[in-house]
Amino acid sequence: MSIVAVLVSLILAPGILSAQETQSFPFVGEISTQNYLNIRAGQNTNFEKIGKLISGEKVVVVAKDYDWYKIKLPENADSYVSAKYVKMLGEGIAEVLGDRVNIRAQPRIEAAILGQVEKESLVRVLEQPDMQWVKIEPIDESYGWVSAEYIKRTDFPIPPARVVRLPTKNIYVKKRMAQEAAQQEAQAAGEEEPVSQKDPNWISVQGIIIDINQESLSADIRHSVVMENNQSYYLKGYRRLFDIFLHNKVSVEGVVLPEMNTPHPVIFVNRISYVL
Repeated sequence: MSIVAVLVSLILAPGILSAQETQSFPFVGEISTQNYLNIRAGQNTNFEKIGKLISGEKVVVVAKDYDWYKIKLPENADSYVSAKYVKMLGEGIAEVLGDRVNIRAQPRIEAAILGQVEKESLVRVLEQPDMQWVKIEPIDESYGWVSAEYIKRTDFPIPPARVVRLPTKNIYVKKRMAQEAAQQEAQAAGEEEPVSQKDPNWISVQGIIIDINQESLSADIRHSVVMENNQSYYLKGYRRLFDIFLHNKVSVEGVVLPEMNTPHPVIFVNRISYVL
């Protein structure tokens, strides 16, 4: 076979993407089908069906394998985790207890894995089919597969990550609100400034809370606050509380920990509140 023939065969071979196409993920795709499009747990029809998409629906496409697109699961897709790895916190919200808990397509150990959820993450529980499993709303890092034939690329922006937050009446939020009220009362009464605020390492900053899971600094440093000048501070403290403020502008007060050997300074957070 000539070199030209080899090159042509490579170009036409299914599943082999051009350099331009491999660099164009993720993107928002629109479903284009007369009936509905099955979402499967893997890239062939032998895998479990975990949901359906109708014409006109939008999905986030993250990769391609031959004639199949890998997509972020929509909210109505099937998604299960073992009940022994979750702890209910109330109002359908649960905390994940295990490290990198598998998310499965069906409530059985043999079912295909759709993704993994990290320890201390919050998930929304939709139902509990039995004592061993719970059905959850798909997290942002869980995926399914659809036939690429019925996906039309669009220019729509990628939507923000789905985040599960604690109910506002949760005990931890109540505690934070009570602390803020006490501080306001003390200031109104003209009381002396708290000793903690006289610490030379005390700091107060404003910025956007982001998740830094990918940096894997430690189990208790998983968030940072990014200021308008792009300066960042890592946040040390109660992770689930920081999740409430994720992607919002906040005011953070606390003590900078000088002994931390990290790319950005670390604040041990004493107080955090929304900036309206």
